[in-house]
This record gives sequence, C-alpha cells and structure tokens, in this order.
Amino acid sequence: MKKLFAFAFLSGTLAFSQQPKVPTEKPLPVSHYMRKVGLLYLQYVDQMFETANQEHIAWMGDHSSEWHTSPEENTYGKALTNLEESTEIDIKLPGDKKFLDLLESTKTYAVVTCHEVVRRSDPAFKDTPMNPELAKMYPVCVGQAHGIIAAGVFTRGDCSPKKEDEAIKADKALQGNQSEAKP
Repeated sequence: MKKLFAFAFLSGTLAFSQQPKVPTEKPLPVSHYMRKVGLLYLQYVDQMFETANQEHIAWMGDHSSEWHTSPEENTYGKALTNLEESTEIDIKLPGDKKFLDLLESTKTYAVVTCHEVVRRSDPAFKDTPMNPELAKMYPVCVGQAHGIIAAGVFTRGDCSPKKEDEAIKADKALQGNQSEAKP
C-alpha cells in the first residue's frame, strides 16, 4: 500500500511539474504623476471625440460649418499631442511608459471610432474602409485606463497589442467580404 501511495504521489508530482508554465506579466507601478496625467489625457480624449462628433453633425446640417476630417485636428486633439510630447520627459516608474502607450492607443481608437461613426452615418463616406472591431477597442481601453489610474498598477488587460491584431484581422476580413459583395 505504501508503494502504491508513493507511486501515485510521485506520478502526480511529475505530471504536475511537466505542465507548461504560463508566463504572467508582472504588475508595474504607475506614478501618482502619471495617474493625474492619465485623468487629464482621458478627459481630453473624451472631449476630442465629442467635439469631432458635434462638428460632423453640424457639418451634415450645414456644409458651410467647420468640420475637421480628423478628430486630431480639433482643439482637444492638438492639446493631446502637446500633452504627449511634454509627458515623455517625466516618466519615472516602469509602468509609466506602458501606461502612456496605453493612453496613446486609447486616443488612436477614439479617432478610429469617430471615423467609424462618420462612415456609418454619412452616405458620402460609405465606401471608406470599415473598422468596427478596432472601434470596439476604444471603450475597452478607456475602462482599462481608469482601472490603472484607480489601482496605480499597470496590467496589460484587454487593451493589448494581441487584441489589436485580432481586431485588425477581423476588420480586414470584413473589408474583403464587403469588396466581394460589390458588383
């Protein structure tokens, strides 16, 4: 009986030790400074997004009104660019750079979402490339950024390069299906 128990224990230990190790990303601290910058940055992204949508709505009603074709050209988009350029210098903790990269990705997804809203709502832009999957990344990244700000620790989460690659592949497949459907 002891031999059977020893064999079972040894077999179980060997089987468990042969399991592949799943690499886990070590949580990285984010400085208080970058958390404050993150709040300001997300506020500007939200305002850039809203301003772009309002400008487009106004332009659809009156083509003589001002409309920047890219959200990055409006006041808040330019403010974000200035904030990005001045923030690079003050990165101190390992999580700060990754968090800034996440914030910049969030801005990019906001721009893609604005273009997707325009594409869907304005017949003049119906033939522009579809990016609905990338547009879905915007709220995911905003939520993740707020979580990092609250916790003070950077974790990859669902706003990752892997998820972006998956969204790009899905959008390319949609674009291919769309071009095949055209006569």
